[in-house]
Amino acid sequence: MPRIFVAALLPDNIKKEISRILLNADESFSGVRWEKAEKIHITLKFVGSVKNNTKDDILCKVRNIAKNTQPITLCFSHIDAFPDFRRPRVLVLRLSNSKDLHDLFTLIEDDLFDMEIEKEERNFIPHITIGRIKKGLGIKEKTLKIDKKEFLIDHIAVVKSELKKEGSEYINLGVYKLS
Repeated sequence: MPRIFVAALLPDNIKKEISRILLNADESFSGVRWEKAEKIHITLKFVGSVKNNTKDDILCKVRNIAKNTQPITLCFSHIDAFPDFRRPRVLVLRLSNSKDLHDLFTLIEDDLFDMEIEKEERNFIPHITIGRIKKGLGIKEKTLKIDKKEFLIDHIAVVKSELKKEGSEYINLGVYKLS
């Protein structure tokens, strides 16, 4: 059964900007396994393992959502850690709070709930996962320069995640342009 999630895809120039941020972050943080630029995205809904017919229904729902959703403008905010910097497991690049992105998240949650896919219990926090922490996190520098550059999200995707020894591999099952 494929393990899938729904994601907002980032423009190439923003992936390059994040790669630049990660190069600087590597000098400021230790103990982090950084994400590869091609894997960077905004998770809108983690679905998990599903049967093939359910996957096909999800592809159809997400395609319809994209047709009825305008592109969304976002902006970088700051680097953060989940659950927090005292017990970090994941480093993230937080995004400005966007009503449009929250609305898209809610629409996906509601439409997939109609298919009996459970809703997320935690609040939606707009972010991009940039690194994972296995052991301890070392912070050499408290601040990291992040340009508050605006960018446009104009594609969402249903993505399959294959777990491998060297990490996960992402395969786009369906990519849909926001109208």
